[in-house]
Amino acid sequence: MKKRILLIDDDVIGANLLSQLLNYMGYEVCSLPRIERVFYEIPKCKPDLILLHDILSTISSNVIERSINAIDGSSHIPVVKFSESDYSGFTSLLASQENVKHITSLDTFIQKIEHQLVA
Repeated sequence: MKKRILLIDDDVIGANLLSQLLNYMGYEVCSLPRIERVFYEIPKCKPDLILLHDILSTISSNVIERSINAIDGSSHIPVVKFSESDYSGFTSLLASQENVKHITSLDTFIQKIEHQLVA
């Protein structure tokens, strides 16, 4: 059974790229571009991990993370905050096959996700 990830990112283009990458890696991704629906989507998606963009346009990601951890139904779900620099290697590969300088950060980002899902 595929591990399920709830991706919270109000940047639709970045979320789409990251969602495609995670799908390719074998994860089922529930993408959430509208942050106000987060507490509706958690029980609906039933994620094994929540990926939370560290910069959201309408509310602090710290507030969202604390709220997720405070609710009984979601406090057991690990939350990993990320920024564009975590998956910039993916966008670099799309731009140019020769530009692989960010692969290390991309690999580290994927390893961080896999580590949280195993724990």
